[in-house]
Amino acid sequence: MNIRSLNRNNLALYEFLCSLNHDFDVLVLSEVWSRNITLYNNLIPGYNFYYDLQLSSDVGGIGIYVRSSLLHCVVSAYHMVGRTDCPVENLWIEVTKNSNKYIIGGIYRHPGHKIGIFTEKLDNTLTRVLNCKIPCFIAGDINIDLKKYWNFL
Repeated sequence: MNIRSLNRNNLALYEFLCSLNHDFDVLVLSEVWSRNITLYNNLIPGYNFYYDLQLSSDVGGIGIYVRSSLLHCVVSAYHMVGRTDCPVENLWIEVTKNSNKYIIGGIYRHPGHKIGIFTEKLDNTLTRVLNCKIPCFIAGDINIDLKKYWNFL
């Protein structure tokens, strides 16, 4: 879910989740923004909150809530380092449920920057994930109109 500022939309997110009458194991939020981010560690009871933010701006960012009862850890080996010409926030978490392991990736790529650099970084990361032979789910906002880049891919 693109939250466009957790600071501004946290109540709407909480009300939306309550209205669904479903408990998710993992929630991935893009564009969490950095204002007051530490206040949202306890926004959703029973979940641990992790995030990756851009250092040079308040906008962007990725956040992941993981059910506290699940065995999980952040996997920094998959982290893609952003650059000035390719800012990207991302978070990779290994989650174990019913003895099954999964990799959950959350990615936010800022619009208007070099797509080729991003796809190279993503390809390198996905190659490492593939080598670990654990199922992987990726969510987020990569800001690429795939219809325009179909031939590029």
